[in-house]
Amino acid sequence: MASTARYFDGNSAQPRQVMLATGTATLVIATAEGRVIANWQLTDLRALPGGVKDGAYTLALHTNTARVECDDPVLLRDLRRQVRGLTRGPARRRGTGRVALWAGGAVGALALMVFGLIPRLAERLTVLIDPQVEIAMGNQVRNRLADISPMLLDARAQACVQPAGQKALDLMVSRVSETLDLPYPLRVEIWDADMVNAITLPGGRVIFFDGLIGEADSAEEVAGVLAHEIGHVAHRDGLRLSLRAAGSAGLLGLIVGDATGGAAAIIAAEQLLNASYTRDAETAADAFAFDLLDDADVDVAAFAGFFDRVGQQAGEQSAIMEHFATHPNLELRADQARSHGNAGTVRPILSDQQWRDLRAICDDKLPL
Repeated sequence: MASTARYFDGNSAQPRQVMLATGTATLVIATAEGRVIANWQLTDLRALPGGVKDGAYTLALHTNTARVECDDPVLLRDLRRQVRGLTRGPARRRGTGRVALWAGGAVGALALMVFGLIPRLAERLTVLIDPQVEIAMGNQVRNRLADISPMLLDARAQACVQPAGQKALDLMVSRVSETLDLPYPLRVEIWDADMVNAITLPGGRVIFFDGLIGEADSAEEVAGVLAHEIGHVAHRDGLRLSLRAAGSAGLLGLIVGDATGGAAAIIAAEQLLNASYTRDAETAADAFAFDLLDDADVDVAAFAGFFDRVGQQAGEQSAIMEHFATHPNLELRADQARSHGNAGTVRPILSDQQWRDLRAICDDKLPL
């Protein structure tokens, strides 16, 4: 009987769904279609340190860096019968306590740097970096995201450039940001990816993914998300998060010997794609967005409706709004948007035709 598992080949951070089965002397790893990826000799099999946690366990070989993660108790029972000491820790030797003490100290020092020193350093560097340097950094981050998008999005992302849709997007950006005085121009683009998300990069860059445009009920909802991301731009949150991610990933690269920086790039990109700002940063970006929408005569209540709908869909696997569903207090944020309201008149952000054009912006695409 085959068991489902996740296979890491040791070269890519992207796992593959595989099936595991035990032979007379091997563990067979195959795709769901039955194509054999590897045959691992049971005599070389080991369970990685940590044992079995919450039913999940990780298997590897002594001779390479590939591994599989599985939670099938039947397979584990069979392997324990065939592989002596599979999940047993190594024999205790003299000096183990001292090694454990040193290891604990190293882990503690690493945690201090990642969660303490690096965030503080990123905070201080954020206010010191020149806007022109930040623009260049944002350009580099964008290009790197495009380069590694096949690993993160299953295919290389493309820029959506349908002319009428681009014109509608430019009108929305101009209307929402007309009262702003930023140190650099806003550059907002849409990538063709089935992800309900929008991210802020350093230097005034904002990237929407087409999945968010398709999921929105109105142009005002998209404008609300845009205003929120502009709040992150104004507060330089994208720069701050990039510095933190790059610092943590670079430290990890030094530890694991990643001379090419590949792991650092992947970690930094994943941090940006799943941007998780602090509660204070999210609250500040919301407040900024409410004022921005109000100044532009855009219905703030539409943003409240967006929060309500995201909260309702957060438990539905088929329609979860990934970016905002990860942020806390959606109900509170919706109430805050409604209580803010609009001080003056409200005008549509786009005409019906312009909204249709924006939703069709990915009819024309260019490679990144």
